[in-house]
Formats: sequence, structure tokens, C-alpha cells
Amino acid sequence: GLLEGRRATTHWEDLAMLAAAHPEIEVVARRFVLDGPRFTAAGAASTLDMMIELVRLRQGLTTALALARLFDYVPPAALGPGAVGVTAPQHPSGSSAMRGDRPAHGGGMAPAALGHAPLGETRAGATGARHAGEAPAGETRIGDARVAAAIRLMEGNLAEPLSMAEIARRAGVSPRHLQALFRAALGVAPKAHYLDLRLGHAMHLLRETRRSIAAIAAETGFADPSAFSGAYLRKLGERPSQTRRRGLD
Repeated sequence: GLLEGRRATTHWEDLAMLAAAHPEIEVVARRFVLDGPRFTAAGAASTLDMMIELVRLRQGLTTALALARLFDYVPPAALGPGAVGVTAPQHPSGSSAMRGDRPAHGGGMAPAALGHAPLGETRAGATGARHAGEAPAGETRIGDARVAAAIRLMEGNLAEPLSMAEIARRAGVSPRHLQALFRAALGVAPKAHYLDLRLGHAMHLLRETRRSIAAIAAETGFADPSAFSGAYLRKLGERPSQTRRRGLD
């Protein structure tokens, strides 16, 4: 069948039945799964999560977040570090094929800390490491291990961004080679990807917390609120204060 040898998901009530009826499919409890050319989702809200992830993969985080704003929708934390990251950390060895977790209630949000069902996963090759104590939040699997290593470094250093030279050194490549690898794997330069991660996390904090804009600027690696607001406006088309007003309405 179309899903033979693939990972796939379905509504949580049907996971066990699907796994029993089709042992050739690796059934996983996720809001959505993108496995090569095969896409599956666990329900209606999950399909919106999946659509935004597909846009992110093809058009970048900035476009995906702009689309989410059109729906007045807060993307799952899987669009950023740990869960809004472009690489949501989740190692397949840490997840069970049959978790039986219940889905998140309402919208697209399913914070791992609340013990809801895992979010989504995208398969292509290497994967990030799972944070200790976290419920699976999904995975974005990058084909080149050096790119995956660089992304994990970025995700782990948002408040104090590393230089591209340092990231390249830790990933075991030259800065020029890192540029080429990112272009091939993601279609963007590593510096632009790093900025997208920081701004995506900032957007999540603006909408989901009451931390001050100055605190969020510091937490996402900007020298001051003015520099943060300028970068946010250029990338996302609105000021942090505008995002904050919508998120806390």
C-alpha cells in the first residue's frame, strides 16, 4: 500500500486498530507525520498544523508565521526550539510506536509540559536530541548530520547567539562549507535560519507569556529592545507590541 514501510498517524482512538490491521506501517502518536511524499494527520486541527509546517519547509519560517497570523492561529511550539523550532527535538528511539496519548484540546497548541499528545514530525534523515523529561513534541529530520548538529547548536543558544564561525567549527566544517550545506538542505543561509529561530521563539513568547518585550529581546539574543523590534518588523511585518496585543486579547 501507499504507507508500507512508512511512519504514519491517525486519530488517537484508531491508533491501535491501524497498527494491528497494518503491521507494515509504523504507527506513531503524532498530530501529523510527513514521511517523504506521504503526509498523514490525526484530525482537523492537526491538518492546519501540518499545512503550516509544509509552508515552513518550502517557503521558510517567516512565511509560515505570516500565514498563521492570517488565521489568527498560534502554531504549535514545534515551529521553534524544542517545540517552535525548525527542528523540534525528538529522537525516534525515545518515542513509542503506540503511546496512546490523548490529543491536545483546541486550536493548534499542545504544550509538551501539559502531557498532551506529541505534535508532528518530518522525516528526511538525521534528527535532533530529545530533551530529558519532555514528552515527545515531534521531529524535523535533516538529511545531513552536520546541518542537524548546527541547528541543534542554534536552538540551544538563542539568548547568546554563537557566531557562524563557532557553529561551523563545532559542526566540523568550514564556515563556507556550512553555508553550502544549509543552502542544499534548507534553501537558506545558516545566519538567516538562526534569525528565523530566534524570531519564531520571540513570537511564541509574545503570544503565550506576559514577559516584557525587553525580557523577550534579551532571551532571544538581541542587544536591546530597539534592535529586536526592528528585526521583528522587517521579518514578520509587524511590531512585537502588535503581536502581543493579539496574543493576550
